[in-house]
Amino acid sequence: MSLLPPPSYVASSLPEGASETLRADNPRIVDLKQRYASLENASAHYTGWTDEHISTQIEWPYFRGDNAYVWQLRDANEHDNYQITADYIKSRDRLGLLDKLTEDGAFGVYQYHTDEPKTVSRDLLDSILEIYFLEDQLGLSNWPNINILDIGAGYGRLAHRLATAMPNIGQYFCVDAVAESTFLSDYYLNYRQVTHKTKVVALDEVENFFQKNQIDLAINIHSFSECAIASIEWWVKLIRKNQVKYFMIVPNCGRNQGQELTSIENDRTEPLYDHLLTENNYELVCRQPKFLDPKVQTGGVSPTHYYLYKLAI
Repeated sequence: MSLLPPPSYVASSLPEGASETLRADNPRIVDLKQRYASLENASAHYTGWTDEHISTQIEWPYFRGDNAYVWQLRDANEHDNYQITADYIKSRDRLGLLDKLTEDGAFGVYQYHTDEPKTVSRDLLDSILEIYFLEDQLGLSNWPNINILDIGAGYGRLAHRLATAMPNIGQYFCVDAVAESTFLSDYYLNYRQVTHKTKVVALDEVENFFQKNQIDLAINIHSFSECAIASIEWWVKLIRKNQVKYFMIVPNCGRNQGQELTSIENDRTEPLYDHLLTENNYELVCRQPKFLDPKVQTGGVSPTHYYLYKLAI
């Protein structure tokens, strides 16, 4: 039985047809679940995302509420934490992302009104911070036609934000070992009208996908913290085999603010997995707190650490 609180959301109007489409028994989800279950490789060893977890921690059709995808009220996040985070971003927002990116409250997300004045959500704030990490480390806004693969993309949060903020990117591909997430990201990115820059790749198609696409940057945000080490190893070997140059990893906040890279096993142990990266020729380029200001790292929304690895040629 799950020890987590039940999901919650802010009720709002839904797009036409959403209530009928966003259902756990949608035939598309049933088909994806059957396909993923038949895979013999380790890609789907997501010990944190059991069928029970999915059924009790996702609220259809308010999938952007406080739930398994984005903890908004959890991690002891309150209005003050959102205000501190928004102020921190404003003081460093040289690309004007707080103006370019907005929050409309769709699909049950929690919104917070800050002194900007600005309505924000964790979806919005985390996405901006992640984009700035990539901007600082890789000059993302000046890298034309960069192709990105988001491993464990959830409902497509960062794909939506990055495609909106950075028109210079090539393609942003989303893949997830959870069938419900594959379905939701496809639905959500179509809803946000960013499919000219984004594409959802089914898990059982990802190996063939690499035969046709060169990926410059892989991203994993929070999902490896909820996977078995066997699954993580499979993914690391896959991107190494396909010569993905950079790999960004963001662990869950957890008990130590993401200062270590840990998996989660069936026996609930949490072994380190950073050795898998070095064994596959990925060198650590940068490891830094989510918030560079120590005070904000204490008081901001869900503080963790950002990691960037580079493939040693």
